Amino acid sequence: MSTSLAKRCTRNVVVKDSKLKGTQKVGALIGFVAENQVKVLNCRVEGVEINNHDIANESGSTAGLIGCIASGNNYIENCWVKNSTINTIQNGTATRANSEFIGVIRGNATVVNVKNCGVEGNTFTNTNNSGEVATPFHKTYVGSQDGTAMLIVNEADAFIGSSAQAIAVALNHPDVETIKTAYIQVNEADGEVVIDMDETSEVTTGSPADYGFIADAGSSLTIDNANINSLGGGVAAVDGAEVTFNGGNLAVNTTSTSGRYLFYTEGEGASITINGGNFSFSKTLNQKRAYIYANAGTTVYVTGGTFGKASTRSGYTAGILGTGTVIITGGTFGFDPSTWVADGYEAVKNGSTWTVVAAN
Repeated sequence: MSTSLAKRCTRNVVVKDSKLKGTQKVGALIGFVAENQVKVLNCRVEGVEINNHDIANESGSTAGLIGCIASGNNYIENCWVKNSTINTIQNGTATRANSEFIGVIRGNATVVNVKNCGVEGNTFTNTNNSGEVATPFHKTYVGSQDGTAMLIVNEADAFIGSSAQAIAVALNHPDVETIKTAYIQVNEADGEVVIDMDETSEVTTGSPADYGFIADAGSSLTIDNANINSLGGGVAAVDGAEVTFNGGNLAVNTTSTSGRYLFYTEGEGASITINGGNFSFSKTLNQKRAYIYANAGTTVYVTGGTFGKASTRSGYTAGILGTGTVIITGGTFGFDPSTWVADGYEAVKNGSTWTVVAAN
């Protein structure tokens, strides 16, 4: 089934004891949602054999239920893939992921809500014949645009790719309460991106190896009313990119044993402006963590916000690291920020915190 037959709702469909084979965008129920959007209710794939051809730079986007979703706000409920054999080949870019349930979510697919769905008793294999490294999708159900696996949960979470534009749209969707994604990246083609989280929608992002939000060269990212739980580093600006953080909550809760920072700048001209917010990292303070790391040639401006205690780990106790420029004109800190306070301002201690104010 293509999107032309799946514009509104597909319900109560059972695909059983069948065989199918294609090159890309292969799914037992729906191959490709190319435009509009789809709602899939109470559907089941059982005892099906799925294979795809090995064609250079083409093969992939193959899965038990839906091969590829590339458009719209989508909803999938009470759908299962059971006792099927899914033998997939990926011979193309890392965006052509394969899996047991949904192969890939990409392009203009802004929201994919999945509720009470899953896989059971399947045999799934994925052979990567492309020249690119892609995440193996064994034991995972949903792929994402950047080739990182996403898991299905039994609640209305939104699963999307790494597009900041998609995140911005998803957060305005009334059915979305939480968003889970590998990371959120803004590049030059995106231009200026504004993400308003309204503090009610939670974004869980990042991985131990990545930052949750990454602004690349030529881009500008503004985050308003954040509610971010990062499983890696927090927010990064790279190679001249500009990030403005205007308030909300940013927490780093990562298992990484390497240095991870809430705000990180790298590459000549990159800058982050922090105008407010509540900032924290995992409760165990003896970690390689800091609130800000500014590399040489970059600048971080702090005009407000509440920063917790610094790490107790040797080399990280300052709370702020790097050879770049950090200029503080406001905010409250659980460590002494005096080294970075701008001329005409001072850090005033009150109990166990310091507040930066205009000097008398």
